[in-house]
Amino acid sequence: MTETANPGEVNFLTDIETDDANDDDSESIEGIHQRLADRDLSPQAHYVDQGYVSGANLAHSAKRGVDLRGPIAQDSSSKPAGFKQADFAIDLEQQVATCPNGQTSVSWLPRPQSDGRVGAHVLFRHKCDGCPYRALCAPGKSGRSLEVSPYCQEIAARRQEAQTAAFKEDMKHRPAIEGTLSELVRRHGFRRARYRGKDKVRLQHLFTGAAVNLKRLIYALAAQHKAQRTMATGC
Repeated sequence: MTETANPGEVNFLTDIETDDANDDDSESIEGIHQRLADRDLSPQAHYVDQGYVSGANLAHSAKRGVDLRGPIAQDSSSKPAGFKQADFAIDLEQQVATCPNGQTSVSWLPRPQSDGRVGAHVLFRHKCDGCPYRALCAPGKSGRSLEVSPYCQEIAARRQEAQTAAFKEDMKHRPAIEGTLSELVRRHGFRRARYRGKDKVRLQHLFTGAAVNLKRLIYALAAQHKAQRTMATGC
């Protein structure tokens, strides 16, 4: 669900997407941005929770001129601190990775993506032999390997930014959508599917969103009319 968010102004729903319960939330972003662009409603910033943020979405949103604002999942590797992938220097242009101990990779196997970006499977092999940190970093016989995302730069930048006080303050914009979700659920039965089939349920959601927008428009016009009458009477 996408909503305009201008403090002090009336907020309207601009897009609603209906997904299956087992769908990945992040897969919805491209469709949302395309529909908004088609209606000339593309936002400068789109505030979302972690489920919608991925390296690909950050890159694709930026290409559209949309700043996708939300935290990204942290590195879930079981490697100890100091030996996670973020601790390796990765040069996508030169196709080389450097480990925390200063050793460079010996193999860079490209992994092309459908959007033209290229990731890589990186191997260090014999460079790990004799390393004093091998027990922590690569205890196996084949040495350390990395799966490098083609969006690793976007991912690293967002993880770093997410730790800043400015980012945490900026993300206070996102919870505003929770009030709208609560309104849709409590007053309009948004969680109850009245029809069978995804297409029909989506149509129900779109009609509900349209009804909410009409109510907000009526309230806004009434408030505007009242303010004008007050100014006219000087009361």
